[in-house]
Amino acid sequence: MLITTKDMLRSFKKPDLLNLAKAIGVTGVSGYRKEQLIDKIVDYLLFPTVMYHRLSVLSEQEMAMFRDLLERDIEIDDEVENVAPALVKTLYLSMADDEHISLMPGVKESYERFAHDKFELNRKKVSWLYKCLEFASSFYGLTPIDILLQMYNQKPGLRISQDELLRLFNQIPGDMVRNAFDAGLFWFLEYSEEEMENLLDEQEGKDFFIPTHKQVEFYHEHGFFDESAYHKIRMYLAKATKLSFDEISEVLSDLFHFLYMEEDLAEIMNYMSEVVELEGVAAARELGKLINDAHNDTRMLENRGYTPNEMLSFVRSEGNLSPIIGDFGGWDDDWSDEWDDGWEGLPEIEGCKPIVRQSAKVYPNDPCPCGSNIKYKKCCGK
Repeated sequence: MLITTKDMLRSFKKPDLLNLAKAIGVTGVSGYRKEQLIDKIVDYLLFPTVMYHRLSVLSEQEMAMFRDLLERDIEIDDEVENVAPALVKTLYLSMADDEHISLMPGVKESYERFAHDKFELNRKKVSWLYKCLEFASSFYGLTPIDILLQMYNQKPGLRISQDELLRLFNQIPGDMVRNAFDAGLFWFLEYSEEEMENLLDEQEGKDFFIPTHKQVEFYHEHGFFDESAYHKIRMYLAKATKLSFDEISEVLSDLFHFLYMEEDLAEIMNYMSEVVELEGVAAARELGKLINDAHNDTRMLENRGYTPNEMLSFVRSEGNLSPIIGDFGGWDDDWSDEWDDGWEGLPEIEGCKPIVRQSAKVYPNDPCPCGSNIKYKKCCGK
C-alpha cells in the first residue's frame, strides 16, 4: 500500500491544513471542504515556481536522492533513512508498506521545467543558508544578522552580502523554516517569549561561537560534533564492542543529544545500557568517565555554541578561576563494588538512581511515533 502526500494530508485536521496552506502560500481556501483543500494544496505544490523554492533547501546528498527517485523507487535502508526526512519535508515523497519510497505523480514533469544550472547555483546558496540557520537555531536561539552572515561566509566560494542573505532567506517556504527575521535578528520560533527571555539571561555576556563550514556540514549530516572527547568514545567503543563505524556514529549522535539537553545521568546510562554491550563495572566506569568528559566537550545553547571546557578556558585567561564546570555527576569511586556484571542497572549512589518509566521512552533512534517510519531524532524529535 502506497502512502501518498494526499494520504498524509488527510491525517491532518482542517485547521492544521489551513495553517499549512497559509504557510506554503495557498490563499482564498478558508471555505473549502477538507478534500477540496487537500487537492488545492497538492496542485499548488506541483507549480514549477513553488517546487523550485521547496527543493532549494536540499543539500547535495538530498538532491542526489531526489534525482534517483525521478527514475525509480528506492528501498529504505540506513543511508536512505538519514536522507529521506529532508525529502519528507518537501511534501513530494510517498512511502510504501513494502519499505520503498517514491515521488508523488507529476513531480518529474514539473521539475524538468526548471532543472538547469541557474536552479543548481541558487540551490547551493539556499541550502547552505538552511544549514546555517539549523546551527543558529540549535546553538544561539536569537541570531544577529551579522553573526549569521559571518557563519555563512565561512563557506568557500559562497560569500554574499546582507541583502542577498535576506533575499535567500525569503525564498525558503514558510513551512520549511523555523525562523523569523525582525529588527536585524533571526528568531527561533520554537521558543515562547518567556523561554527566549530566560535563554538570553543565561547567554548574557557570552560571545557567539562561529563554526567552520566543515563543522556546520558535519553537524547537519551527523547530529553531533566529533570533538576530542567524542572521538575518544568512538575509539573506545570500536575497541570494546562489535558496533560498526556507522552504529557508533549513531550512538555518539544520541549521546550528544542527551548531553546537549542536559538529560539526567541515569537516563543516559539507561539508554547506553540498551545499545552498548559491556562486561562488568570496570568497563561501565571507564565509559562513564568518558561520557563525563564528553559533557564538558559538548557545544551548548546557553553558551552560544561554546563548550563548558572552552568557557572555563576563557575564565582562566581572564584570571578568574571560579568553577563553571565540573563532574557531570556520579563518576567517582563510590560506585558499588557489588554491581552485577553487565548492564543490569545503575549503582544506587546519590543523584544517580535508575529511572522507573510510566510509559515507553522514545529514544532518538526509535521510529517516530507520528508514523513516518523515520527515526524520531530526524523527524518530530528534531
